[in-house]
Amino acid sequence: MKNKRLAVTLFSLMVLASRPAAGDELDAVDRFFGQCATTRHVRVHQERNPLDLHAVLYTSSNLMELEVLRLMDWMLDVPIPGARLRLIERSLNAMQAAYVRAARNRPMLQRVGELFDALQLRQLSLGDAAATYTGATGGVSLGSGTMVRIDKLINWTQSLVGDINELLGWPATAFGAIGRRQGLIRWRGPGQVVDGAQKVVTLAFHGASVMVTRAVEYGVAGTERGVETVLNAGRPARHASTTVFVELPVEMARAHAGWILQRRRRIYLGTRQELQRLTHAELFHPRTLHPRPRGPRPAWWSLDRLPSVPARLVLVTDARTFASAPPAFRPYVVPAAWVLSDEPIDNLGSGP
Repeated sequence: MKNKRLAVTLFSLMVLASRPAAGDELDAVDRFFGQCATTRHVRVHQERNPLDLHAVLYTSSNLMELEVLRLMDWMLDVPIPGARLRLIERSLNAMQAAYVRAARNRPMLQRVGELFDALQLRQLSLGDAAATYTGATGGVSLGSGTMVRIDKLINWTQSLVGDINELLGWPATAFGAIGRRQGLIRWRGPGQVVDGAQKVVTLAFHGASVMVTRAVEYGVAGTERGVETVLNAGRPARHASTTVFVELPVEMARAHAGWILQRRRRIYLGTRQELQRLTHAELFHPRTLHPRPRGPRPAWWSLDRLPSVPARLVLVTDARTFASAPPAFRPYVVPAAWVLSDEPIDNLGSGP
């Protein structure tokens, strides 16, 4: 009984030792691409890099959205230890509460408060301040809140003109229309025209803002791609990331022999055992080997060189060539380790 258990244990250890580990598969892939160029491509667009053009653009735009009063409040709180005091914010809240109590039943004071609300002084950002400065000095620039202020000021002006119109029309209608508030001019057309113009201008401004934002985004992306193209002009792509391995039934390979023949210079078609003895450099760029192989280049695409054709074949090519491959090939794409390792290919999976 003990001898039988010992035999089973030894057999299990032999089976485990004969199976390749994950590191063996990686070593097989490294061996296959070991003679290829290892120069990495330069990537300009890096999302996690704070110096990325997109990151600089978004950071700059976000900084311009900082509110001036909130920034001043923060600067006052920095040297003071403890909880935030927010002196400016609390002072403004106290002034607003006092104004609300004083403006009750006082229309003129209410209009003054509406004017300050239209100006949105509490929401004034760095971008709005820059727009105000450039406008005052003869420049043309709009902050993100400038259009909102213009729209609110127009509404406030309409309300003020309506109050003046009612005030002027009161003596003429005081005796003929008691209890009715009518203005000197009863036609509402001008107000409706102004409202319509406001809506059109607002929609046009938002549409233009979206178009400008997208144009800037596409411009930055195009600039990054152009810089990457220039910097990587003399850097060959890493073959390990551009090589495609396909496990095909022999019938499918023969059915599409025409496509393989047209692209034979960039295709290897053979067996897994043969591929494990070769390298990417021997198959596709033998001129980079030292010493260079002599004699004609083998017909790696032809099945005539094989002593016997198995039921399943391995096709190797680059991603650009595979982009024009028949759609029937795509379900049979496999990882490189599956065909370069010693594990039997039937146990690792297959196409449908």
